[in-house]
Amino acid sequence: MLYTSFTVSFSALPTAGGAYFTHFRDNTNSNFRDTIWASTTGAGAGSFRLGIGNTTAATAISGQIPTDLSLNTSYTVVTRYDVDAAQSMIWLNPAAESDPSVAATDSSTPFNIYAFNLRQNAGEGTMTIDDLKVGNTFADVVPEPSALALLGLGALGLLSRRFRPFAFAKRMAP
Repeated sequence: MLYTSFTVSFSALPTAGGAYFTHFRDNTNSNFRDTIWASTTGAGAGSFRLGIGNTTAATAISGQIPTDLSLNTSYTVVTRYDVDAAQSMIWLNPAAESDPSVAATDSSTPFNIYAFNLRQNAGEGTMTIDDLKVGNTFADVVPEPSALALLGLGALGLLSRRFRPFAFAKRMAP
C-alpha cells in the first residue's frame, strides 16, 4: 500500500473536463496510477470537485468526491494506492481511514511504482499544494487526532509559560 496526503487550495477553477495533477508512475515515465483530478463537472456554479482515477484513462467523474469545494480554501487530500490490486481511493479532510472515501472506477493493472509526480496541465485550474507526505500506512500521512491534541496542549503550555513572567513582573511594579 502507498498513501499520500497534502493540502491543496485552488485560486482559479479547473475546467469542466478537468485534468489530473498528481500521480504515481513507473520507471518508464508513461504508466501512471492514483491520478488525482480536479474539475467543475457536477459542481455548483463557482465550485469544483476532486476525484481519483486508477490510470490516465480515468475521467473527471471516474471516482469523484460528491462535495462541492470552494476557491481559496485549504483541503486535506489523502489517497491510498493498493499496488497489488492496482486500486486507488481518495479521502477529503479525513481524521481516520474509516472516514468516507471514494474508490476509482476505471480498470487498471498492477506495476511497480518508482516515483510520485506533480503535473501541470491547462485544465486543472490554479492551485497551491503544501505539506506533501508519502507513506506505507494511513498513520504515516495523517496524524492521529490524539497526537494533534497533545501537540496543541504542548504549544499552549509553552505560550502560557512565556507570558507568565511578564504578568508576574507587571503585578510587582509600583
